[in-house]
Amino acid sequence: MIIKSKLYGDIIDYTWLTNLITDVFNYYNGRINVIIPASLRIRWADGSKSGICKFSFGDTRYSGIVTIYPNVIIDSYYGDQQSIYEEIIETIIHELYHVDQFIMDWRYIQD
Repeated sequence: MIIKSKLYGDIIDYTWLTNLITDVFNYYNGRINVIIPASLRIRWADGSKSGICKFSFGDTRYSGIVTIYPNVIIDSYYGDQQSIYEEIIETIIHELYHVDQFIMDWRYIQD
């Protein structure tokens, strides 16, 4: 299946991109967030309802759930496949750093 970008047409293979996201997440999960392993959620819908900003490439929830919004990334990089892949990797790494931050903040509140 091919992902249809809202702005730039058919550009990326859905299955290949899903595998890339899953493989990158599985590689870094537990290496970056060493206290609590996370779980991955891929949302192909718009990430604008995340409540963080107008458009979000990804977000992290307290229970250790990392969500990636590939369509937002695709539309933000004007169909430049290399930039899309790089941003997906950077977004996964960025969001995994937040997982342990939630736990650390909770521990400080308890003291």
